[in-house]
Amino acid sequence: MVETREELIRQREALDKQLAELDKDKVRFSVDAGIIDRLGRELMAKQETAVSELVKNAYDADANEVILQFVNTDAVGGTLIIEDDGHGMDLEALRKGFMRLSSTDKVHNPVSPKYGRKRAGRKGIGRFATQRLGSRLTIITQTEESETALKVIIEWDDYQIDRDINLVANLVEEIPKQNMQGTTLIIDNLRENWTTAEIQRVFRYVSDLLQPSYLSDRLKKSEVVFASQEDNSFSVNCQRKINEEVETISDIDKSFFEKALAVFEGFVDMSGEGFCSVTSKSLGIDSLNNLISISAGKSRDKVELYNLIKDVHFKAYYFIYNRPDYYEGQGIGISSIELKRVNDFAQTSSGVRLYRNGFRVPPFGDVGDDWLDIDERVSMQSHARRIPMTNKNLFGFVEITDEKGHLFEETSSREGLIKNEAFGELVDFLIKAFDACRARVESSIGFTEKKKKREKRQKAKRDQIEQLKGIKDFIDSTEDGQSNTTDGEEKGERFSREEAKAALEELEIVLDEQMDEIAMLRVLAGMGLSIGEFVHEIRQFSPAFEGDLLTMLAAYAANDEMKQGLTRLSRNFEQFQSYAAYFDETIRNNAKRELRPIEIRDVVRGFEDIIRRNALKNNIKIESNFIGYDLYTCPMHASEWSSILFNFYSNSKKAIIKADVSGKILIVGSEDEDKIVLEFSDNGIGIPPENSERVFDAFFTTSTPAGRGVSQNEELLGSGLGLKIISDIIESYGGEIFVSKPPEGYKTCIRIELPEATEEQIEKEQYV
Repeated sequence: MVETREELIRQREALDKQLAELDKDKVRFSVDAGIIDRLGRELMAKQETAVSELVKNAYDADANEVILQFVNTDAVGGTLIIEDDGHGMDLEALRKGFMRLSSTDKVHNPVSPKYGRKRAGRKGIGRFATQRLGSRLTIITQTEESETALKVIIEWDDYQIDRDINLVANLVEEIPKQNMQGTTLIIDNLRENWTTAEIQRVFRYVSDLLQPSYLSDRLKKSEVVFASQEDNSFSVNCQRKINEEVETISDIDKSFFEKALAVFEGFVDMSGEGFCSVTSKSLGIDSLNNLISISAGKSRDKVELYNLIKDVHFKAYYFIYNRPDYYEGQGIGISSIELKRVNDFAQTSSGVRLYRNGFRVPPFGDVGDDWLDIDERVSMQSHARRIPMTNKNLFGFVEITDEKGHLFEETSSREGLIKNEAFGELVDFLIKAFDACRARVESSIGFTEKKKKREKRQKAKRDQIEQLKGIKDFIDSTEDGQSNTTDGEEKGERFSREEAKAALEELEIVLDEQMDEIAMLRVLAGMGLSIGEFVHEIRQFSPAFEGDLLTMLAAYAANDEMKQGLTRLSRNFEQFQSYAAYFDETIRNNAKRELRPIEIRDVVRGFEDIIRRNALKNNIKIESNFIGYDLYTCPMHASEWSSILFNFYSNSKKAIIKADVSGKILIVGSEDEDKIVLEFSDNGIGIPPENSERVFDAFFTTSTPAGRGVSQNEELLGSGLGLKIISDIIESYGGEIFVSKPPEGYKTCIRIELPEATEEQIEKEQYV
């Protein structure tokens, strides 16, 4: 028997009277029907989010296929049909599941019955997606066991304000089965029109709803089946129907990922330790030899674990669009036309997307969503970047597993995650990892470009030498043949010789100027590095000064405490003055353009005097040993040695802190045939053999990337430029720098070999 609307109202009124008698001293919550409209509008801000929620419901129902059909949607009022072949619903499931607001069915049954899939829905808000899309919903559903199908028509406009939600009833009728099993949702009177571009966008959105199969196989290891595009048991098809013409909307072929310039990968293991790596066939980077450690802490020198995020994994495909020549290595190659197509696709589909338990979490990775501050950091770090690194350059995918939803909880609107402590750790790891990957690519590109420039300079130098030789040969030949010419011929040859001599002198002047400019640029680079290290080291003393001054003020009347405070202040200030004097001397030396032989004993001992207090503070013991006498290098700028020694010390200190040992540094100076040798050794974490040559490349660094909010000085000090500049200094004097076998008890040894000063150069220096 079907009850009429009036009968339902009378029954409700009778029930209200009974409850009023029972609740003379109680109150109960009631729900206004208008909440349906409000929830539909507020929980589903975007059309694509609403559609994706309905696709998730089909996945949770163990469907193999979902068909989306947009019928006459080019104008408002069209129809969207969503059909799946899942297990369907019987009357009880319809009442307790779909028709119950915020149903807890998926909470109590988090795994689907047939395929054991980890269910995506938890909040029971999927039905509001249909209200968001259109004004009428028709549900046709049947189970494999049922003999008939159930049909329900819901007029969403019936759910109006000032009306009890229980007074709105929806008729259920039995009809012949439409399919063996499954559910069809027919959403009529669509509130918005859908253009072809919008349908394509929605299809791309739902196509990327499940985690890409090319991201990782980590989810396969779980006993629970997480969503993945590799799962052939689930597919989504999309059609657009105008009148009787049906157009299939197809997905974009993503095979171009295979031609990416570089692939970034990273993970946080189950112990909380973070790592990342880069692979690039074009640039010759092998991920097996380039594993980079990522620390959770703010310090570059101390490795800390991530306490909350575990088993996180990411993968990103990196492209540079205006340099097809970068892709030529290893015979890979990509044409300018192909790069343009990728660039066009990047305008709508690039960025870093986030997947939780196999399902995409919007809006992370949507166009304009810079949740990792990648675009923002471009302007912040423009001083140190040589290659582009924006969301448009990346097609990235982040995978997090959180089966119980204790750490990463989605917002009610299904737009993003609640920004708790775990989310903060995730963002911190990804920012540092992407920065480290970018720096590694930058290092490789810099190495390649440096090689090309060096070859170009060598060719130019050979050409200039040939030109000089040709001019000299011409002058010599004309002078030799002068006696065999007539007066007129002699006059013409003399004019040619004069021209040649003038050209030769002019060319020599130009070459001298170029060499002088190169030398000065090298000096300025060294001075900049010294000043950067100075500023970095001196900063630590400011809090000590302030603390001691406060102590003196507080203890003004207590002579003993005043004396102690003044003593500490005096010691700190002495060290400050030593640093200031040392670098003042460095700057003065830089102002002098002349070169002079350098006795390495003098520069090492001067450096030891200045750095000893800092070394003691960091529990580092410094020893030096010199073998032989008169260890004079070829003429150099004295200031360059402050750059060399301070950079070596800074790197050693970081390595020792990371190794968490009592630090030891050994500096050995000696003579080897016609070379002056300096070896700088420490007992830190060491340098892997595969990186022993690459540490001297520009932007190659093993330091943990800085987090957000660091100063430009801190950013520069960990950018991997220090050893590159030192390498340039040493090589400019005809010397060599390389990683050598360390002495017993030490892990790293950097060896410098420089030409020895001649006796004439030393004698000249001693009489200056």
